[in-house]
Amino acid sequence: MKRSSILFTVYLFAIFTCLSGFTTTNSPSLRITANEEFSGDWTAWSIWYTGNCFSGISYRYRERTTSIAEKNQVQVEIKNNYKKGISISHRVTTDPNANAIYRFDLKPGESHVTEEYVLKNKKMYVLMDKLRFAGDSYGDSYRPCDQ
Repeated sequence: MKRSSILFTVYLFAIFTCLSGFTTTNSPSLRITANEEFSGDWTAWSIWYTGNCFSGISYRYRERTTSIAEKNQVQVEIKNNYKKGISISHRVTTDPNANAIYRFDLKPGESHVTEEYVLKNKKMYVLMDKLRFAGDSYGDSYRPCDQ
């Protein structure tokens, strides 16, 4: 009885292994990693830019090509250079009329990295708006542009 249970378990494991594509080979030609979806390496980070609205917020970016038709992957690092913490909405897009819909908080000197897929060969926009400083109440108006 025990022997048939063990054999049955080994049989199920063998079937599962074959169906799942599991392999123990170290051959590079047979191993596939999740990163092979991307065909390019990250470019170097760009210089730091200051947005056209808030003087205390800077950003830089880098990108890489992907195997996804018509799209590149972009990372944007946004940094708070104000002496107060902030809460801000942002979005990375190729559509200048899009809304900044993602929100995060940053302490003074802190930065945040976001990733997006953007259309290749299109101008990229880093949209930022709806700024509040630490200590502002939720019901207070957002801060106006300071430049």
